[in-house]
Amino acid sequence: MKVLFCWDIDTENGEGKRRQFYRKLYGYTQKKEEKTYKYQGVLEEVDGERINQSVILVTEEGAGEIRKLLEDFSEIFGTWRSFKVQE
Repeated sequence: MKVLFCWDIDTENGEGKRRQFYRKLYGYTQKKEEKTYKYQGVLEEVDGERINQSVILVTEEGAGEIRKLLEDFSEIFGTWRSFKVQE
């Protein structure tokens, strides 16, 4: 079993919070002078995959981490849902 998460971000909330959420979820790279630093996101840590915009699929074991992240950023979401799916 896996868990499918989908969400809708409230566009009235600031760009900064939305960017912060996506960086924590997907990770990001940063260039400083000649070096490039890669920061791993929660999705990569739990071995999940991005299905579509605002839709991800993770194992049941990793679903708790994703739920926690979504709850931590609850002020930017219009709604979010999770569904158990069978592969």
